[in-house]
Amino acid sequence: VEKLDKLGMRWDSMSTMMWNKYYAACVEYKDKYGDLSPARTYVTDDGLKLGGWITNIRAYKRNGIKSNFLTDEHIAALDKIGMVWEVHDFMFEKFYYSAVRYLQEYGDLDVPSQYVDSEGNRLGVWIDKNRKYYREKNPNLTAEEIERLNSIGMMWEKRVDRIWRVQYEELVRYKKRFGNVKVPLKYVTETGVKLGEWLNDQFAKYKIKRMPKEREEKLRALGVVFEREDPWEERFKLAEEYYKEHHTLTIDRKSTRLNSSH
Repeated sequence: VEKLDKLGMRWDSMSTMMWNKYYAACVEYKDKYGDLSPARTYVTDDGLKLGGWITNIRAYKRNGIKSNFLTDEHIAALDKIGMVWEVHDFMFEKFYYSAVRYLQEYGDLDVPSQYVDSEGNRLGVWIDKNRKYYREKNPNLTAEEIERLNSIGMMWEKRVDRIWRVQYEELVRYKKRFGNVKVPLKYVTETGVKLGEWLNDQFAKYKIKRMPKEREEKLRALGVVFEREDPWEERFKLAEEYYKEHHTLTIDRKSTRLNSSH
């Protein structure tokens, strides 16, 4: 034995050696990234499949399986360096507090899909995912989590849908005020909404068949006519009407209806 020791003989079992190797990688990952929640596919620089190993260890613990890789001592050692056993709960807390910080900074949870916080968390993607879970009643979003998100003013409506709804409501107010939905292109509401440009954009989306049927129906119900006449023909008809009424085509600029509107 003494001679083998001098040659560097390792007496630890293979499982112990592997455990020590992966545990050291866990410590290194924690020091580098601040947590122990690597992606399942994560591989260390020296080729160790740490993500897969941690996934298996979690499964062992969750299912009550004890093995050479997961003894009570191992569990205690992993707990000491902040092992994340329940990934869903960990991730929810992580992003929930990111959402709280966003709320404190911007005053709402109208988070753009591309938004990434100062810690590198893709909060916009997380918010969008939870909105989808909420719409689909997906069990990945629990009643308790919904309640907590509601408590900080979660907007369950998709951001793009909310923006469209706000513009549509401005169009409703315009019709109540002016009696029609022929909004001049440069018209801006008192709240700063470029309503004319927005409506023009709706015509463009309809023309290239990129308007959802539900939106089209709501606009038509409000009086929007998508099948517009050729601008020249439309102006010709207005000129015809003007001539019948005034017997001349000398048009008073102040009273003309031959202006550009939707």
